[in-house]
Amino acid sequence: MNSVESPWPYDAIFEQPTPGVQMQKLITYRVVNRKLVVETVTRRFYGDQDYQDSVSTEIICDAAD
Repeated sequence: MNSVESPWPYDAIFEQPTPGVQMQKLITYRVVNRKLVVETVTRRFYGDQDYQDSVSTEIICDAAD
């Protein structure tokens, strides 16, 4: 992981463009309002200092007590 000072929170999680790295993903499972939610953050690299982040969220099921 990198410790980059940036207003974008994913810059502290993902690497900056690195030769050979094409894509990185972070998958987080959490309980929100008694639902199990999976959040996937994907960073795709397109070249020197060129990348795009996307975030998807999916409700998996009701969480158990």
